[in-house]
Amino acid sequence: MRVIREIPLSLINTDRRTNAAKVDSYASLMRSGVRFPPVKLQNVVGGFRISDGGHRVAAARLLGIKSIRARFFLNV
Repeated sequence: MRVIREIPLSLINTDRRTNAAKVDSYASLMRSGVRFPPVKLQNVVGGFRISDGGHRVAAARLLGIKSIRARFFLNV
């Protein structure tokens, strides 16, 4: 089942490379109220791994945001 939820950024592993200019651009857009699509995450031991949305996660962290909308699959 596909689920979209607010996920604390502290649970998301940061093992992806990001482009600083793109992160700054996304942070500026977020600050001005632009709403981005949910990031895509995979369950891993100890949290979540980003499969799509590393720049959005980095921008949210830069702004001090505590959680982000994320899409992931639950095994039921």
